[in-house]
Amino acid sequence: MKRCNQLGARLRCDFQKFLQEFHQWRNSTRSLLHLPLDTEGGMLTKTYLQNIEDHLARSNQLKIQLDRFQGLEGMLDSVYSEEQIATFESELREAVQQRTFLTDGLLQRRRKLQ
Repeated sequence: MKRCNQLGARLRCDFQKFLQEFHQWRNSTRSLLHLPLDTEGGMLTKTYLQNIEDHLARSNQLKIQLDRFQGLEGMLDSVYSEEQIATFESELREAVQQRTFLTDGLLQRRRKLQ
């Protein structure tokens, strides 16, 4: 039982850390996507494209982490209550959806600028 509690605490800690990183990326990406699209300024466009590429690279890293957490869903019942599992799965599903939506926005913006 002690081992399960330690595993649950570690998973909860790792997931909360991931959510913090994800929320930072999400907020930064939203800000980036709300910038006006200026295709006239060559240097500005180049900088903007680089920012998009950086955000897309981070999105890929976040997807790997999301996939890892999704792979753990089957083991959650040994360390969490039903309510905790529901919360974890809900937060995970929301992060997956937001990452997909924002990544699509970044890809569309990159296509417009290229």
